[in-house]
Amino acid sequence: KPLQCISFQGTRSCKPSAIKELWDQTERYSNDKTTTTLFLFDEIGLAEQSPHNPLKILHQLLEHPKIAFVGISNWSLDAAKMNRMIMHFIPLMDHNDLMETAKVILEPTFSEQAITKIIMAYEKIIKDQTNAFKPNGNSDFFGARDFYALIKYQATLSEFFDKQPLEGYLRNFGGVDSTNYNEQLQKILVEVLGKTKEEILLELKKWTPVMCVERNLMECDQSSNGLMVSRHCMVISEKYYSWQLLLEYDILNYNQVFLFGSYFPQDMYSNITSYNQLNKIIDCMNIGKTVILHNLESIYESLYDMLNQRYQRRPSGNVYCRVALGTESRDCYVHENFKCVVVVQKEDAHSPNMPVNFFFR
Repeated sequence: KPLQCISFQGTRSCKPSAIKELWDQTERYSNDKTTTTLFLFDEIGLAEQSPHNPLKILHQLLEHPKIAFVGISNWSLDAAKMNRMIMHFIPLMDHNDLMETAKVILEPTFSEQAITKIIMAYEKIIKDQTNAFKPNGNSDFFGARDFYALIKYQATLSEFFDKQPLEGYLRNFGGVDSTNYNEQLQKILVEVLGKTKEEILLELKKWTPVMCVERNLMECDQSSNGLMVSRHCMVISEKYYSWQLLLEYDILNYNQVFLFGSYFPQDMYSNITSYNQLNKIIDCMNIGKTVILHNLESIYESLYDMLNQRYQRRPSGNVYCRVALGTESRDCYVHENFKCVVVVQKEDAHSPNMPVNFFFR
């Protein structure tokens, strides 16, 4: 039977009434015996942190459920909730998993030898013992999403592997401004890709961080083979005003939408302010404008699907993604030209306290 998935995105502000309302709606859908109905609770770990204690209602709902239930979390929940479900832990991908993933995307354009080189470069970056790729000891600075993005970018290139630029590597594994990082990255690329040190240096000088950001924002969202290549950007700013260099380089312009968080108490603790900001972002998604976000930590978790580019393509060909608005989730249209830039301060981005589930996106 076909599966009908009713999804709910957890946030730190969601309430039990919203979960119960959608659960009841899902149960009504289950009366149709021609389909299997599933309640998908995404980011259930965030909901556990809500002061409204919304997951308490799951105790009764999961005792004798009439519908299928799946909860997705980046960390373990408390035992009272986990005991009501079958737990599936997803381990980190090993070498074989990486190879199989890359082959599905890159074959037959790339040979197995070429794919192996990409995997080796990624593994050396992730397993590097010099801490060059772990600013301030942050071991989560690079991860699997960067690998996926690299593979999808490489899929847009020709099969002549030796002549390929390093743009894909620097767009997805850049962002660290240190001599140790540059030296170690250069060493890995020389060792794995078989290029000379001089060739690597020329590429590193060409693909500066500013150039990588510009290419990412100018690029069409989808390649000819349907892969999502460009990503939403996190711009790490040395000073509070450093990101404005992007305006001077004409990478950003004043026709785009700039949204800044407020330090006024009435704004910081007001749901109305968050709703206004989210609605402006949804408008940008709808018309295909680039939006620049700064100091809006209170709403980032509502945008996880958008930041992760977890889009749904409808039969009409239009693309939608889910945005959490307070206690509700809404499917919003995403224009093909829409881009998002998140500006963060360097000390925040390199801090171990940066939420991993936000930073990875």
